[in-house]
Amino acid sequence: MCNMKKSLCILFFIFYIFSFANAIPSSWQSAFSLGMSGSHSAVASGLEALTYNPAGISTTPYRFGVNLFGNFTFDLMTNFFSVYDFVEVLETLKSDNPSVDDFFSRQLDWMSPDGVSLTSAMSLSFFSFYAKLQSFYIGFSLDNKIFADVTVGKDLFLGIFDKLSLVQPLNEKFYGRFMWYQDFKFALSTKIPKAEKLLPIRGLYAGISGHFYLPIIYTSFYSDLSLHTGDTDEKNGLYQYALDIKCDFVYGSVLGKHVFKNVQLPEIDGLDLQSILENGGNFGMGIGVDLGILADINKYIKIGFSVTDLGFMFYAGSQRTDIDTNVVLDMLKATEIIDSLKNVIKDFDNARDTKDFEFFMPLTAFHLGFSVNPLHRSDITITLPLSFTVGDFYSVQFGGLPTFELSTGIEIMPIFYWFDFPLRLSVGFSSASGFYTGLGFGVHLGACQLEVGVKGLEALFMTPPWTGRDFAVGCSVNFTF
Repeated sequence: MCNMKKSLCILFFIFYIFSFANAIPSSWQSAFSLGMSGSHSAVASGLEALTYNPAGISTTPYRFGVNLFGNFTFDLMTNFFSVYDFVEVLETLKSDNPSVDDFFSRQLDWMSPDGVSLTSAMSLSFFSFYAKLQSFYIGFSLDNKIFADVTVGKDLFLGIFDKLSLVQPLNEKFYGRFMWYQDFKFALSTKIPKAEKLLPIRGLYAGISGHFYLPIIYTSFYSDLSLHTGDTDEKNGLYQYALDIKCDFVYGSVLGKHVFKNVQLPEIDGLDLQSILENGGNFGMGIGVDLGILADINKYIKIGFSVTDLGFMFYAGSQRTDIDTNVVLDMLKATEIIDSLKNVIKDFDNARDTKDFEFFMPLTAFHLGFSVNPLHRSDITITLPLSFTVGDFYSVQFGGLPTFELSTGIEIMPIFYWFDFPLRLSVGFSSASGFYTGLGFGVHLGACQLEVGVKGLEALFMTPPWTGRDFAVGCSVNFTF
């Protein structure tokens, strides 16, 4: 049993490390946003508004803004392990007594009912701009986005590290997905003049963005495992264990017939990855919309609301395999166990092309927030934003909950003629990863604006009180005129 726990833990941490190279946040973030922990999302302006609230494009004081290959962000997150926890487990596994029972027994009390989620995110903006045309603004952006998510249910950890018995059946679910897609966005934003006459506010702004998604790779899996006792070996008094495996696996890519057929991949224990990747090449696309409204109450207060990435993507066909098998775990017949597991691999190898449309969701999110500008002078400005975001609706179809985030921050920006140096400090709470902080700064030299942001500095501290589980970095270079 001890070896089983050790093997499970090692396998789990392979998933943990693998997740760092992939991605899924509750909503996309920019370099500016990381420093503010997303607290400005509902009231963002200019190029920032292209991401969070299209109504805010019209609130910029500039007539034109552009970003040329200069916006990159990377985010990694778990809802359970801090850096300190991760190091503690690795040190335990390397010790003379590689048992992690005590660690998981301590941690299970506060583990989310949904289990452990392993996530991260990467985004590269190829090009974005906005421009004023008479009484309205137009905008466009082309973003390259990659994300993934793996969730391991809580019952597995309870069964292995708490119950310490398999007399009772152990049922568990695993699910996740990986996506890489291009996002083409067209935005329109304008001020509503009649609102100033009907409402006691300085201005009301509305905006809409249309998305065209081009999915490059999409894969998802959902598995349901059941481990229970089988027959008893009367001679040795040993239980046999039965592992029931049900798994739905979907893969689609526009690269299949054009790229992977020219790449020779070796077989892995009979698994022909070459065939799956090559034959999974099917046409895919998607559409979506952003809607937003922003009220400029007076020179001190703004209120905004938006919904972003409301839409869908699909493949016209995909590689799919449905596994429903049983593996008998007889510790005295290791060869038969290996042969049974190889049959599972063969099921993957027999993945079939489908003619069905495979629909899936982008990262839909809702943003509500406001900002206060208590000081706005020619030599210094201070901004205090607050935002509430709801996202990650993908997990709902598997019995999970959306991610809720609340964040606030402060930006202090000294102004010296044509030189600005904004400093940002923020704090937030996510139902997925707990508390986090944000730190950022900008260097504005005339029309050129360099932005740098870091979220989750506490993840770098190795002491137990600093249990950071979300770390992200980003930078961007914008030009405004």
